[in-house]
Amino acid sequence: MAYLKTLENKDRVTATIRGFGDTAKDYDIRVDNNKVGAGFEVTGDRPLSNVAFWSIRTALAVQPYIAMSIDPGSDFTWNLTYTYYTLSEKTK
Repeated sequence: MAYLKTLENKDRVTATIRGFGDTAKDYDIRVDNNKVGAGFEVTGDRPLSNVAFWSIRTALAVQPYIAMSIDPGSDFTWNLTYTYYTLSEKTK
């Protein structure tokens, strides 16, 4: 997503993103902030079910969701990896 204008006052952006595959390959989300020259990437080891995206003037959130079906007494685990970087590092 790219903003075509600066959010002002009570402007908001929200979106639900769906249509991911049934493997963890799609769980690779990257957020770059060109204004500050930094970003982050998050990858997961479970398939995404959907992603909620929202922002206001001062904050942006990407909220990934996975589906879970857990029998009583069973365990369910998942792993997330966060990588933080400056944009100059990412382009090397």
